[in-house]
Amino acid sequence: MRVWLVRRVLFLGALLIVICLLQVCVGLQIDHLGYDLSLARQMELRLEHEQRELEVELATLRDPHRIAEVARRQLGLSEARKGQIVYLP
Repeated sequence: MRVWLVRRVLFLGALLIVICLLQVCVGLQIDHLGYDLSLARQMELRLEHEQRELEVELATLRDPHRIAEVARRQLGLSEARKGQIVYLP
């Protein structure tokens, strides 16, 4: 009877240790995932900021006044005079 009691106590003690180790492992995984999530959120915010900057740059580059200025200064183009525009049917 005493051997049986010792075995049972050892089994329950080992089970308790395993449960505690599992709890620690799960806690570490949660911490690691939280850290990864934080890094992903920081990257998302940085990319959103970069996207806004690129949208502003694109809008600036597409501005008709800027395009006309580039055409005049860099390409030597000028406004079309009367008779230079031909409309096709």
